[in-house]
Amino acid sequence: MSDSEVEVALLDDDSGVEYTCMMTAEEIERGNSGLKRIYKSIKDHNNKSGNGPRTWVYFNTMGFVIGSKPYMKPIATVSSTGVKNYATNNESVFNVASETLSSEPPRKNLIQIPTVDKVVLAIQQNKTIDEENRERRHREKMEQKKEALDLLSRLITALEK
Repeated sequence: MSDSEVEVALLDDDSGVEYTCMMTAEEIERGNSGLKRIYKSIKDHNNKSGNGPRTWVYFNTMGFVIGSKPYMKPIATVSSTGVKNYATNNESVFNVASETLSSEPPRKNLIQIPTVDKVVLAIQQNKTIDEENRERRHREKMEQKKEALDLLSRLITALEK
């Protein structure tokens, strides 16, 4: 065993057998960067609109390991009202316990699809608004034409004199 190698324990999920091997820091970093790359590509794919969700057995686990940003979660916060909030270890344990370690990516908040009645009502409302606007534009155009005709008739009578 050289100074740059460390003993690494690997657990086989299928059989539950633990293996140990010697690895260098570069090998460990290369493996970690590969896992991060896979996680990031799946996360980017799932965040794009219109894409079907991709899954990976370790997606939620990797999300827990590298997806959390502890620097964004302060230990304590104080507001101008004097209320103090302290983060406890129980919160982080609760979050870990509630994390489902399935192979499915976390579901996005789905937009609530309106019922057929609401859609029909919205279409009817839009139709009546469109008809009212069309009638209003027609009245305005007819008034402009009437004003133009009145102006032309006054011009003709003025020229005849």
